[in-house]
Formats: sequence, structure tokens, C-alpha cells
Amino acid sequence: MPSAPSPYTREGFLLEPVELLAPPLYEGISPRIVQTLKRYALHVRGALSNQTIRAIRSDMKVFFAWCRAENLAPLPASPEMIADFVDTMAQNGKAVATLRRYVSSIGHLHNAADLESPSQKQIVRFALARHARSKGVGQVQALGATRRYIDLILHLPDADLLLVRDKALIATAYDTLARRSELVRIRIGDLSFNAAGDATIQLQRGKTDQEGAGSFRYVAPDTAALLRAWILQAGLNDSHTGTVLFRAVRKGGSQIGGGLSPYDVTRIIKRRAKQAGLAPDIVARLSSHSPRIGATQDMDAYDISMAGIMQAAGWKSPTMVARYTRQQAAARSGAARLAQRQNRG
Repeated sequence: MPSAPSPYTREGFLLEPVELLAPPLYEGISPRIVQTLKRYALHVRGALSNQTIRAIRSDMKVFFAWCRAENLAPLPASPEMIADFVDTMAQNGKAVATLRRYVSSIGHLHNAADLESPSQKQIVRFALARHARSKGVGQVQALGATRRYIDLILHLPDADLLLVRDKALIATAYDTLARRSELVRIRIGDLSFNAAGDATIQLQRGKTDQEGAGSFRYVAPDTAALLRAWILQAGLNDSHTGTVLFRAVRKGGSQIGGGLSPYDVTRIIKRRAKQAGLAPDIVARLSSHSPRIGATQDMDAYDISMAGIMQAAGWKSPTMVARYTRQQAAARSGAARLAQRQNRG
């Protein structure tokens, strides 16, 4: 009689344990806590996204390095320790949002180790509130790559296969409002060209779609033409449907390599913006989020409905739309309309 399937398998393939700590960080932690964390890794595999695991690991490297410098044991940590850590990181220039993420990751690690979390203790909340009041809670937002910036990049004369790829990637980022992790995971089989010249792309999984339902995003005809050019010149075809769409270009711009990293997206946008002649202060404020922000701002400027913008980006609430368009909202405020009617231009 065949054995029952393991609860830790998906479609017949064993899922690898995903540990919140890289093995070197286990040094100095009691064996009992190490075993609890390893057991947690067995149960959590497949439940947390790779992005979440990477963020927690990155935060714990910072926290453990601070603990070593202070000659403190990281697990379990006292609320006083966490408050001191927050103060030190704030003095080092970390943003309030980063401080909050550190505290959240520390709490997650304590819960995984079956330890009481210090993250919600009052002394820790006071430390966060203190720095929020001194710095302000607003995050520095990347500059929106609105259509005027996108067009400057897309009008660069094609010089090589690398630029063909970069144009297709940047135009796709703008049309689909895809996050960088979604963008680099698009497979050739996820792209469907339509008879009208436009296309649709199925994003398999997003930050707010951990169940993997996916969503469909629209691609305009001009972007679809750039994608056709990239696919044709890269030598990709129907036999590559399961492979990622945007790939590395090597050997002097003629050989196709593996898939891109999410971190490549910002570098590509900055490089092409600089080549297009954008001012250095503008290039410095661009990131992988810029096409997503810019497309949102452009839709708002054209009076696209809130529901339409949310559907285009896959948002379930209007919070991000409001954040990305707050400067434009100020220009339409009662004070702005009053100034116009008083001819104070």
C-alpha cells in the first residue's frame, strides 16, 4: 500500500526547508533554540515567500552584528536590548520604516524560536515613537517615471540587443505596473499577443497574492512591438514558453544568459535614464518602483477612476494610489482652486 503523501510536498516534489537564519548565525545560540528554529523551518516551508525570508535574514544579519559588537546574546533578546538597537540604528541614519521592519523581524524570529517576543513591549514602542517624532514617518518615495521620462528612454536609438531588452523591460514595467520581483519572473508563456496589436501578461504571483492566483495585466501596442523585437532578436520562440522572458545579455551583447535578478531592474532604469540625458538628481531618485509610481500618477492625471488604477496595479485598497498621487492631490486641493479663482498665478 503506498504511503500517504507528505504534508511537506507540493505536486510530488519535496519542498526544501527555508531557514530564517543563515547557518553561520547559529553560532552562539543555545542548541535547544537552534533545534526549535530548524523544526520551524520544516513546518514553514512553502508558507512564506522567498522575499519575506530574504528580508528577515537580511535584518537578522544587522541585528546579530550589533549583538556581537555589544557582546550580547541575540536570542532571547530583552526589550531593553531592542530599544538600544533601535536607538543605535536611528543614529546610523536608518529610516523609521527600516527600524520598524527590524523590530518586526526580531519578533518573528523569537516566535519561530518559541520565545516570548520583546517587539511589542512598551519600551520598544517608545523607542520607535521617539524616532518617528524626530524624523517624521514619511518614507522617501522614489521619483515617478511618468510617460515623459519613459518616452525619453524609449526614443534612444537601438544600438544593440541589450538596449532592445532594456526598452522592452522598462515599457513593460510601466504598462503592467509590475513589481520588480514580478517583472523578472514573467515567462514567455505568460505573454499573449492579440490580433489588435496589444497584448496581455499573466503575472503568476505577487506581493499581495501569496496564494498564487495570479492576475492579468494589459500591454499597449507600442510596448507589445518592443516585446516582439526583443523575443525575435534574442532568438526566443514557442519552445521557450516555460523560461523567463527577460534574460541576461552577455558576450559583447550577442549571447543570451539566465534570468535577471530583481536587483537588476533599478540598475537598468538608472543606466538608460542617464543615457537618455536625464539630470543626475533625477537619475538618483529613480528605482525599480519608478515606472509603477509614474504610471499611477499618469492615470490619476487623466482622471482614470480609482477602481481602474487599483485593477491595473493589482491593489486591493486605495492606500498606495493615495500615497503615489499625494502631490497631485495637493495641486487640486481647495487652496489650489482658491488661488486659481483669485488669479494669483
